[in-house]
Amino acid sequence: TTYAVTDPKGIEELKPVKIGGVDQWLHIRGRNRNNPVLLWLHGGPGGSVIGCGGDAVLRPWEDYFTVVLWDQRQTGKSYYPANDETNPLTVQQFIEDTEEVIQYLRHYLEKDKLFVLGASWGTVLGMHMVKRHPDWLYAYIGVGQVVEPLMATRVIYERLISYARERSEPELLLEVEALMPLLEA
Repeated sequence: TTYAVTDPKGIEELKPVKIGGVDQWLHIRGRNRNNPVLLWLHGGPGGSVIGCGGDAVLRPWEDYFTVVLWDQRQTGKSYYPANDETNPLTVQQFIEDTEEVIQYLRHYLEKDKLFVLGASWGTVLGMHMVKRHPDWLYAYIGVGQVVEPLMATRVIYERLISYARERSEPELLLEVEALMPLLEA
């Protein structure tokens, strides 16, 4: 109850919403539902923030925004058993889910526009929203902005190769080298 929203103009909801045909959870909190909306796009994929510390960190922001945390599909409260063979996760599906969440929030909270904050993986989704729907957003905030994901993966690959060689770990070296075809694709 320490964190309860008690202001009669406030909002505090934790609920599933059908997004992309599956229940995905939103945590909506703010001391005044007339404040602008800030949607947090978490990292990962799989980096849920609902109930994992993100809530507590954002408490001061709730004076100025209606803060929305969203557990994306297959993450946290939005987890469901999936079949990667018949229904694999795709970046396109996450983009479409993000569009649906924003549209839901615009309608539900009666806002023409909102703020989007993307963290790490969430910056990928956020940049797609900026590109595809700038008219839906007041602003986009990128935290740990993903810029060159393939280049970053190659840097990590090279560091792992060096690590395995320096420590004379031939099994690790073989495992890491086996990943190279994925980087060349």
